[in-house]
Amino acid sequence: MTEAEFDSSFESLVLPFANELAREAQQTIVITHKENLPLPAVLHTAAGRPPVIYHAARDGAALHGIVTQLGTFERVLHARRAGVQQILRRDQRFYNRFQDSCSAKISSMRQAGIPDARIAPIVEGWFNGLVNNLLGTPLHLLVEFSLARRFPEFEELQLQGMDGLVRQSVPFVRALLEDKNVPPFVSQATAVLALVMALALRDRARERGADQKSFDHVADFGASRPRKAQAQELLQDLRDRVEGPAGVEWELVHSWAATLRLEAFFETAPDPAPPQGAGFIPGYPPVIVGELPPQEDSLQDGQEDDALLVEALASALRYFKALSQDQIKRITLEMAEIGSAGFNPRDTSRRYTLPAIPGTEFTGQELLAWTYAGFQLVNPEVETGLDFSRAYEQALTLV
Repeated sequence: MTEAEFDSSFESLVLPFANELAREAQQTIVITHKENLPLPAVLHTAAGRPPVIYHAARDGAALHGIVTQLGTFERVLHARRAGVQQILRRDQRFYNRFQDSCSAKISSMRQAGIPDARIAPIVEGWFNGLVNNLLGTPLHLLVEFSLARRFPEFEELQLQGMDGLVRQSVPFVRALLEDKNVPPFVSQATAVLALVMALALRDRARERGADQKSFDHVADFGASRPRKAQAQELLQDLRDRVEGPAGVEWELVHSWAATLRLEAFFETAPDPAPPQGAGFIPGYPPVIVGELPPQEDSLQDGQEDDALLVEALASALRYFKALSQDQIKRITLEMAEIGSAGFNPRDTSRRYTLPAIPGTEFTGQELLAWTYAGFQLVNPEVETGLDFSRAYEQALTLV
């Protein structure tokens, strides 16, 4: 696809869909370019800020990615309005269970002379990758099937986009399957989830009358026959539910987790975010194409100098002072997951709870503050979409 073709398809397909969605959500949507993305397009949400879709290039893969990210945002919006949207919890309790399940492989790595400082991020990568794939795969495929029905002109781009994602996953999955340090339940579940996508791609190619051989990568994964059969079972489960109600993706997550025996490593809970969007940014169109609006134009305007924000940051710093870096990181990631679903930072009701901090309830602003403070302590380079630097400096003087 040339850049001219990208621009034409963007105007005729992406913009009408994005404008329709922005009006439905009553919320500004931003679509902008960003270099060095891990995927052709990435949806970034932060509480109090508009959803932003970053794309890495102006080509077919990016166009497919932008449309699927819009479709993902739409599903979340519908589930939230139906009162069935969930959030995924994977706090320290679940990570400890995962570590216990990996104990034999962890011991083997230690015996091989691998230091704990190297083992910890490896195990954490297995954990996060597995849970992310368990959530992402059914949601992504539901979006793909929905888009194919709504936008017939999107089908060719869809095949190319799905093909790129499947090809990209092949070497990663093969490496996991061949790595003797990886627990079999991790490598096999990862392979099955990747195979579901590969089987869906092959089926879509057949349905469109495309050259099946060009889009058939199932054998490339080197997975066993039982794993392929398991993937076929999960794909059929998805096909049976594709016309289901809003939030059906969460039913699939639990169903697939049971099949793959991953239920012990996460839980879901009702999303506490209100169904309404954060609103439109004054002076901007519903869909902003290009640069993100300055922070002072956002809906967080005026928060940074708020004494309540400073005190919330100070409270977080006092609490985190007694914890290890690993504990702070896990709590911060759990908070960020809740925040990524989007909520109103000016909501003063205490509706947010975390299993990692039992007995404590947070307002939207407090959750933002604790998330910001946590990242400042464990990884200040992370882009949170928040700028509480002045308030944070004030909070440091109170601790």
